Amino acid sequence: MTSESPGKKNGRTGRPFFFCLNLIRSVLQRRIVQHRLEEACRLTAGGGVRCLGDNHYGQLGNGNTTDAYTAGDVSGLTTGVTAISAGDDAACALSGDGTVRCWGNNADGLLGSGASALSTVPVTVNSLATGIAAVAPGEDFSCVLTTAGGVSCI
Repeated sequence: MTSESPGKKNGRTGRPFFFCLNLIRSVLQRRIVQHRLEEACRLTAGGGVRCLGDNHYGQLGNGNTTDAYTAGDVSGLTTGVTAISAGDDAACALSGDGTVRCWGNNADGLLGSGASALSTVPVTVNSLATGIAAVAPGEDFSCVLTTAGGVSCI
C-alpha cells in the first residue's frame, strides 16, 4: 500500500479535491450559504452571489457551462440579494425588492421564466406575486414562501 497526498489518485490531483478545499475554506470563513454535493453558492457581505463547482446546466450563473473550482460572481447579482437557495442543478436568489431570479436547469419549467431551455444567467421568475420571504428550488419545481405565510410553487 502506498501513501499519496490528499486529492491525488495515481499521482494526479483530482478536481473534487480542489472543490472540497474551497468549500471547506468558505465554511471556515462562515461565508457559505447554500451548497450541494456538486456546487456551492454564497452570499457576499455586499449582497452579491458567488458560486463554484459543476456547471453542466449553467447552475453557477456565470454565463457559460464550464465547471469552476474557484468562486465567481453570478451574472447581474453583485448587489441587492438578501437570500439564495440551491436546488437540483439550479439556484435562485431573492432580492431586497422581492424579485426572485433563478438560473440553471429548467426541467419542467423549474426556473419559472416561461422558457423551457436552461439558463446560464439569472432570469426573473414571472409568475410570482410580491411579498416573497424565501425561495427554494427543488428537483423539477421551485417554491416560495410569502411574507403572509403562504406557499406558491412553479
